Amino acid sequence: MKIKTAVFGASGYTGQELIRILSGHPDVELVAATSRRYAGVPVAQVFPSLAGLTPLVYSNASPQEIAKLCDIVFLALPHGVSMDIAPVFIQAGKKVIDLSAD
Repeated sequence: MKIKTAVFGASGYTGQELIRILSGHPDVELVAATSRRYAGVPVAQVFPSLAGLTPLVYSNASPQEIAKLCDIVFLALPHGVSMDIAPVFIQAGKKVIDLSAD
């Protein structure tokens, strides 16, 4: 069984690299990538280097919505934002890996 994984705040450099790494991991099913700016746009359209690696489309889903989809979430958010978002995932019983400065 694959680990359902999401990247919250996936439109920057960290999110791009994380999607690249996770897309190739045999035990991971990448179920969501969020971006307010690119909501509705395929990840590969924003980052052509990811073409053929993932069919994901960015969403502007809330933390609560993403928590329903995944087992683990990576936070790739700007400084100061993760500390407000992480508790939602923790309270939902999800594992959280925060890649920000928080």
